[in-house]
Amino acid sequence: MSVITQKQLTAEIVQTWLVARLATVLDIPAAEIDIDAPFDRYGLDSLAAITLTGGLEEWLDQELPVTLAWDYPNIALLSQYLVELAA
Repeated sequence: MSVITQKQLTAEIVQTWLVARLATVLDIPAAEIDIDAPFDRYGLDSLAAITLTGGLEEWLDQELPVTLAWDYPNIALLSQYLVELAA
């Protein structure tokens, strides 16, 4: 997966990436993921959260806190935070 530039980053792009990654990590259909639902609704455990954060770090080429999924507990909030961080 290629690194995205900060100028290209929008909430929609991040949401799409997060839905796809969460679906893969948790082995559930992407269509079942609600961006406003808390991550724990999908059974996101510590290992899956760290895996998700690691993928984001690689994709965005930026170090992120390991508590990211707990600090921003759904896709909508996390997407907004990442866009603001990149600005």
